[in-house]
Amino acid sequence: MRFGPAILLPRLMAAVTGLALGSAAAAHAQDAGITIRAARRDTLRAESGSAVTAVFAVANPSATDTARAAARLDLPNGWRSITGAAPFTLAPRATDTWLAGISIPAGTAAGTYVVRATVGAAADSILVGVEVRRGLDVVALDVPGWVMAGDALEARFLVRNTGNAPASVTLRATAGRSTRVTADRSAVELPAAASVIVTVRSDVPPGMARTADDVIQLVAEDRAVPDGRVRASARTTIVPRSDAGSDYATMPATVAIRSTGASGVSPLMVGGTGLLADGRTRVDFMLQAPTDQRSPFSFGERDEYRVSVARDGTQLRLGDNVYGTSLLTSSGVMGTGAEFTTTRGALTSGAFVQDYRWTPGAPTEESAWISAAADSATRATATTTLRQSGAGTIGILGLAGSMRAPLGARAEVEGAVSDSSGTSGAWRARLSGDTLGVRYDASVLHGGDAFAGPARGTLVASAAISTRLPHELELGTNVTRRSWTSAVSSAGRMGQAFSTATVTATGRGATVMEYGWLSRRDEGAFDPVDGSQHGLRVSSVAQFGAVGVSGSVEHGTMRANPGAPSQAYTLLSASVRTGLGRLGSVGLSGSRSIGHTLTGANGDVLAASANAQLHLPYAIEAGVTFSAQRATFGMLDTSGAWFSIMDARVERRFDNGATVGLHARALQNPGVFGAGNSNAVYLEYRMPFRMPTGRSREPGRAVGQVMDADRGEPVAGVLVRLGDQAAVSDRNGYVRFSGLDARVQRVTVDPTGVTAGAILVGDMDVDMRSAKMKPAEFAVAVTRGAQVAAHVGREDADTFTEQPGGPAPVAARRMSPMNGVLVALQGARDTLYQVSDTRGNVQFGTVAPGRWTLAVQQPDDAYLRFERERVDITVAAGDRKDVQFVLVPVERQVKMMDGGGQLRARRLPDAPAKPAAKP
Repeated sequence: MRFGPAILLPRLMAAVTGLALGSAAAAHAQDAGITIRAARRDTLRAESGSAVTAVFAVANPSATDTARAAARLDLPNGWRSITGAAPFTLAPRATDTWLAGISIPAGTAAGTYVVRATVGAAADSILVGVEVRRGLDVVALDVPGWVMAGDALEARFLVRNTGNAPASVTLRATAGRSTRVTADRSAVELPAAASVIVTVRSDVPPGMARTADDVIQLVAEDRAVPDGRVRASARTTIVPRSDAGSDYATMPATVAIRSTGASGVSPLMVGGTGLLADGRTRVDFMLQAPTDQRSPFSFGERDEYRVSVARDGTQLRLGDNVYGTSLLTSSGVMGTGAEFTTTRGALTSGAFVQDYRWTPGAPTEESAWISAAADSATRATATTTLRQSGAGTIGILGLAGSMRAPLGARAEVEGAVSDSSGTSGAWRARLSGDTLGVRYDASVLHGGDAFAGPARGTLVASAAISTRLPHELELGTNVTRRSWTSAVSSAGRMGQAFSTATVTATGRGATVMEYGWLSRRDEGAFDPVDGSQHGLRVSSVAQFGAVGVSGSVEHGTMRANPGAPSQAYTLLSASVRTGLGRLGSVGLSGSRSIGHTLTGANGDVLAASANAQLHLPYAIEAGVTFSAQRATFGMLDTSGAWFSIMDARVERRFDNGATVGLHARALQNPGVFGAGNSNAVYLEYRMPFRMPTGRSREPGRAVGQVMDADRGEPVAGVLVRLGDQAAVSDRNGYVRFSGLDARVQRVTVDPTGVTAGAILVGDMDVDMRSAKMKPAEFAVAVTRGAQVAAHVGREDADTFTEQPGGPAPVAARRMSPMNGVLVALQGARDTLYQVSDTRGNVQFGTVAPGRWTLAVQQPDDAYLRFERERVDITVAAGDRKDVQFVLVPVERQVKMMDGGGQLRARRLPDAPAKPAAKP
């Protein structure tokens, strides 16, 4: 049948139209009327890094058509569908459940997110709430392995916010032995998953006599999390600056020289502390030249002379010190004299004699005591004291004891009597401890009116108790009664009594609320007081990044006498301190009192202070401290004048520890301080030095030198370890040690800095058993190492090939690696052993340059031998030598008889053994 164009074209158009209409109808049948609905309308709760399952109900409401539709999830960025979304096919009026698994990334920030589910033309949404997760991590990044005593150490730590919410982090740096430890920031705000590098700087004490380890630690705390502290620490070695091992012993000391003419400034100071030549006697001394100040109340320095010598539990102190034995019998003022104490087992005894340093005509005081201790908490002490003056001699006898009490408490008691104006006594008692989380401390001290000790006419009674509650809340209370009376006075009987009671609540260690009550009674005073006051005080501390702020407000009422009207008072104070990173820190503070109080001035008091510590380039340190106050002093001063004091300094530090500085001091109204013109500007040169103490008798000394083996020159700045001690080589390569055990000690060098990648050659073992009168000597050299390697294989050939023009066939030589073969590298001092790996390789790593011998262990098989068993090699610094050991069959004698009975012998090599067939 033939179709013309007139017939074919209309039929083709009809077919295309029908196909299109059918497709549209089919598509309509797939998703017409389909519905989707979330199974729950509340927010799904989940944690970042976890998975949740969302449940959707899908329905086909059509009574006649089967619904087919594709499912899809619209997820937040980075989220992932676990179960996928397969197409749905639902029969008429059928329903189905779609379980959609959703994976939430670990770094997702806390918040509420929308997940949209679509099936065909229908859609519904659910809410997923990602919970707040908090976490911090601190990692030590760069901590020097060693530092010289007296130098500054810098270490870097990485602080990471591993949570999914912003964190306000406070930072605190600590060290076990350093004198000052600071971080370049005290607080930081970290977004979720963010990190910051914190630099910690610590000043290592200069007077260390032995090598010691120090631990540098950075503590980070999220203020939003109770006990949310994390920390990281790293260990470093502190190397002393000493001349240990030399024939003369020294001790660290410091000398300071100041320009003359400065009021109240000593022109010379020399002081130090350390061990004498015997290594057992410790000396501490201070010599400070006199100044132009004469009054004991003057502002400035005074001349001072003191020395202390201690050895094996015995101590002698001479010169200016505070001498005393107990609270009741000691005078508590500085004197000039001598004291001797000794401890033998559980007994300690001692005696001293002194004149009061700044009180002309004061009596001479003599005292002796003996003490027995059963343990650290149980002790009994007896003391006798004599005070001699022109009026006669007064004697004081005292007994004291302490012991452990039940429930973790500690009890102390002391009593004393004197024969001044008849017999009079004093006593004190104290009970303190921590039981079941409750801390308590109660004490009483009472002295008679005629008692000759510092407790004369005094009554002090106090009790304090506190406990810590959940959520870092601490509650406490304190009650104190303090009174003083004098029976003999030009105005008759004089006395004063204070009573206080406070209740305190502290939250998270930052906010304190305190309600206090106080009473005061003056007897025999020119302006008698018999009043009371009470008030509420609130104080708080906050940190905003590198800025720390604190403040307090107290408000209450005061009544000076029973018939006087009540007066309101207010006390305000505030301070702010900010870190400047490596540049230092700045702080400001101020206070204001409005109205009268029983303990303050009779009018408004205004005070302010400022301080700054700056670390400038070129090792320059600058600092200034200023404080000022305006007050009225009743009958003594009603002018309300200002008085202030300022100290400023600028110092330049040198590599040897010496400093040169310009210092200034200025006083406003110096008469308030009891001083005349005390303004001063002076230069100071301060230098640490080693003071010779005699020929060294300390055992266990050693002296060594470190050389460069390639250049023949001494190597400076190398950390050398010998036993448990360490030292750094000087410019001539010498290192010195002391206090080493009497045994053979091993020398090692730190593999960093100038010795990175180098190895030691020379006297690496030092015999200290004979180093008693003079130091043991050793010498080592550092050099670049050489590399030595070997390959172990077995000759393996299973075919013979004809050589062009050759008279006979020869075997093509091939090698198979051998595993587990022992190879030795023998040198003049050491022998190294290694075993070949699966590829037949043997690596000896870095070895010292020189002559070595490689030796391979022969097999037990009588028919197999290595071609060469030993190989001598010579390697220079930086060389690499590779040696091959080949296992071959042993040649054998072959005997053949010719036809005439003649014996002919010929040596033929065995055919190479065939490799074992592969399974």
